[in-house]
Amino acid sequence: RPDVMITRFSTVPGGTHGHHTASAVLALEAFKLAGDSNAFPDQLTYLKPWQPRRIFVNSRGGESALQIEANGTDPVSGETFGAIAGHSRAMHKSQGFGNFGGGGGGSRLESFRLLAGEPATNDIMDGVDTTWNRVPGGAEIGKQAGEIIAQFDLKNPAASVEALLALKKNLSALPAEPLVEEKRRKLDQILQACLGLSVVATVPRAEVVPGEKLMVRVTASVHAKISVVWLNPPGHAPRMRPDEPASLDLDFTHELASLPLTQPYWLREEPTVGMFRVADAKLIGQPENPPVLPLTESFQVGTNSEPVEVETEPVKAGTEAGKFEARRTLEIIPPVSLDFVSDVKLFAPGSAYPVEIEITAARAHSAGTLKLNAPADWKISPASQSFDLATAGEKKKFTFTVTAPEKPASAGITASAQIGDATFGSRRIEIAYKHIPHILLQPPARLKAVCLDLAIRGKKIGYVPGAGDSV
Repeated sequence: RPDVMITRFSTVPGGTHGHHTASAVLALEAFKLAGDSNAFPDQLTYLKPWQPRRIFVNSRGGESALQIEANGTDPVSGETFGAIAGHSRAMHKSQGFGNFGGGGGGSRLESFRLLAGEPATNDIMDGVDTTWNRVPGGAEIGKQAGEIIAQFDLKNPAASVEALLALKKNLSALPAEPLVEEKRRKLDQILQACLGLSVVATVPRAEVVPGEKLMVRVTASVHAKISVVWLNPPGHAPRMRPDEPASLDLDFTHELASLPLTQPYWLREEPTVGMFRVADAKLIGQPENPPVLPLTESFQVGTNSEPVEVETEPVKAGTEAGKFEARRTLEIIPPVSLDFVSDVKLFAPGSAYPVEIEITAARAHSAGTLKLNAPADWKISPASQSFDLATAGEKKKFTFTVTAPEKPASAGITASAQIGDATFGSRRIEIAYKHIPHILLQPPARLKAVCLDLAIRGKKIGYVPGAGDSV
């Protein structure tokens, strides 16, 4: 629910790449439609219309542009904002921006030209109340927060805990709305930091097959000299006292049954041309999937305070939870993965060709039946084949004969493995680089079969493949 929107690129074509221009055009459309309750009524089951006050383009000057000085130094790291921006830009690993890793210490003016909405004279936030006064009943919250900030002791953060708990109580009394909900979560994070409260959940393996049992260890520790009661453990509420070991472990077994296989939410359904399909609209805009096993641990601080809640998710044991490169969260996989040896197969009308598929075991003793699924006018032989993979990681190839129809056609042929009462039919693609989290893709195992009447008149044919070609 932004008050001000800013596009980085102009809505006028010609000055940059087309997709840059398109982002600005769409932003302006969104600005004009955001407050219209008739624009997307299907979204209003969980959203309310919200109209930002104005929209700018971050331009390169001009007579009507509002200018803001964009220099300065971050008080925490000591680096200039320009240098921080340079480090960020250098993380575009695939675009050769490593030469922008530093510098940027001089004065720089940023220009903002109004595209639509209310004009601004002195600042992009002109006329916008950025204090707690904008929230009904929020004036006292703003006053309390100001006092806590003014009295904060960097060498003793725990000294602010009592005042933060009082603030939490008053904040909880405000009516729920998006800004207040966000601030409640942020306040719990601030309390967690001032208490030195740490919660880490670990699992012995990052990948789990549906139906398997998983042992989860949750470790909670507190460093402030304040009595904290961990409310979640079943049957007891251990108290972490300053004069006792300030770390406690909770082990529990969780059976992960009937969970869908891990797949980025925007790839779960077949896309249209140029557009992903997402069944749960609340996920749209999220950078990653929600946790497979979200955990919320509650802690009582003092006697009459509301519990402080810490949200976490399990990571593979042995990794460093706070280290970006080591992050490996819980993922649901099938006991076997399937992959066609070739993604595309060409057929002459009525012809029969062998099609190979490889099956890989993720778990030992994976046995079942493998089959191909095709439209009725495509014939598959044999109808199915049995497989038995003794060890995890074992691979086997199977060959089916596919006969094309008598007339030109195309079809998607999928593979499926029946193990007990469950059917699995996904590939396994891993994306693993040090500068991004591990990403597991599990799309359907699919072969594109093309039947066409093709005449070859040349004696020798050379083909130079392009990026993404699969021929």
